[in-house]
Amino acid sequence: DVRGEVLTELDNGLQTHIQSIIQAELSVLKDKGANQAAVIVLERGSEFWNLRAMIGSSDFEGQDGQVNGALAIHDAGSVLKPFLYALAVQEMGLRPGHLIDDSEYVITDSIRKETYAPRNHDLKFSGTITVREALAGSRNIPAVRLIERLGAQRFYDLLKSAGFEHMQEPARDYGPSLALGTGGATLFEVTLLY
Repeated sequence: DVRGEVLTELDNGLQTHIQSIIQAELSVLKDKGANQAAVIVLERGSEFWNLRAMIGSSDFEGQDGQVNGALAIHDAGSVLKPFLYALAVQEMGLRPGHLIDDSEYVITDSIRKETYAPRNHDLKFSGTITVREALAGSRNIPAVRLIERLGAQRFYDLLKSAGFEHMQEPARDYGPSLALGTGGATLFEVTLLY
């Protein structure tokens, strides 16, 4: 049970249309190394989710075509950050204009005798920025600072309650990098969460 009942009522016309969009987009992205795509289309019913279309690969007969990318677990990256920020809004009263620190940050795990130093995708620091800027710019360090304040367990609990059943390790094992998607996600889970 993933956040309620999910019924399957695939729409062949929609499925065919999405497949043609995927092929067109992949032809444009081919020189960048893109060769696969997955799509989930859900429609909210009064008591359940209705799965209208699901494409797990761009070519079922091609290389890796029989791997369903819509159900495969991938690194979630920044796609979960909006939910971390929403949790902080709900539980800490965080607002878009509040300031957050995007400077070098090192976390020391005294039990494991390890350190963790998150980095932003551009390897730069922005200093003090607003929460709005941190989320819009997908800044990693502010997200890690935020999950440290909330607690990785609280964010982990949110993801588990949303149906992220593949995460089998305790929240402590994922640690603050859970804010950056290290727990992984499937496209189906992320679609339901959004």
